[in-house]
Amino acid sequence: MTKIELSYNINEEDIQSLANNYYENSSKAKKAKKWTVLSVLLISLIISYPISLIIGDGIYVYLLLVLICFITTPVLALKEHRKDALKNTYKRLTKDNTGLLGDYRTTLSDNDIHVKVHPNDQKKEKNMASNWGNVDYYSKEDNCFFIYADSIDFVYPVKADEQYEDVNQLLKNKLPYRKK
Repeated sequence: MTKIELSYNINEEDIQSLANNYYENSSKAKKAKKWTVLSVLLISLIISYPISLIIGDGIYVYLLLVLICFITTPVLALKEHRKDALKNTYKRLTKDNTGLLGDYRTTLSDNDIHVKVHPNDQKKEKNMASNWGNVDYYSKEDNCFFIYADSIDFVYPVKADEQYEDVNQLLKNKLPYRKK
């Protein structure tokens, strides 16, 4: 039976990596991006019609305005959405009461993942665990693995310096990999 035990510290730089990875890979963030684009396009369609009536020349001006909006607004909307989402995610995850910053002790086995946050402080200590069947996929950046449980909108951040290859191999065998 495989059992990998890791001890590491999650700092603000790791949280920024988590926020970036979450924006690119989580199902919830992907849905939010789609809704943002669809909303902006719908608003563009609605606003373009009265403008084309004011300018004149009927359908040609309207189609030109719609084309311009369809090309520019999704790009601008996604750029702004990304900036806001990263800022809000980082802010939410670095608050003292979330407890994500600090020491971790993680055990990965053939059956599950078990994470103990703040293992040296009994007042702050938190235990989290999931069977692999309750985890959906993983992603990685540098020496950090991000293990996603979409059903509960949760990400396990796992740092694996010396045991990177062992962790990577275990996760490859257990979960699908999601790239950016």
